[in-house]
Amino acid sequence: MNDATNIKVNKLRIAFPLVLCLLFILMGISLVFQKSTDGSDAYFTFTKAIGYLNIGMFGVGAVILCYRMFGDNRGLVMDHSGIGDFTGIIQKPDLVRWSDITGFKVIRQFTARLVAVEVKNPEAYIKKQKSESARRKAEADFKKYGTPVFLNATFLAVSKDKLIQQLDEALDKYGKRKK
Repeated sequence: MNDATNIKVNKLRIAFPLVLCLLFILMGISLVFQKSTDGSDAYFTFTKAIGYLNIGMFGVGAVILCYRMFGDNRGLVMDHSGIGDFTGIIQKPDLVRWSDITGFKVIRQFTARLVAVEVKNPEAYIKKQKSESARRKAEADFKKYGTPVFLNATFLAVSKDKLIQQLDEALDKYGKRKK
């Protein structure tokens, strides 16, 4: 019996940054193919370099956003074993077990809507990070917010209030939290 709750990615929330990336790519292409009118080679070379940089950076962003928009539609999966976070593009999904979770709270970081997952043993999640930079970020998040585990709700097809409600219900159901 599969009673997992899947929260899908909202493709409309991905479309706006994708359109912006495509506009910046077009701007970069126009800079690369711009003709030199004043004869200044240094300015012309600098303009071309900025154009190539635009194409490269926003091209990578567009590829990532296209992958997210047209690829796997899963965002979060909540089942009997825990929360599977599929919102990331670069890192592999990480499972946060219900037995480790004590609660949830909403954090706002710039324009991102994050759900902080309060865990019993945050040091274990910090040590689980594969790279040194990820470990440092997890340590900084733990010092600032009290937890190193976050779920990015920005691109999910659910409001943050509904997400918190679903997470709390799943924690009560699977985590056997005392009411």
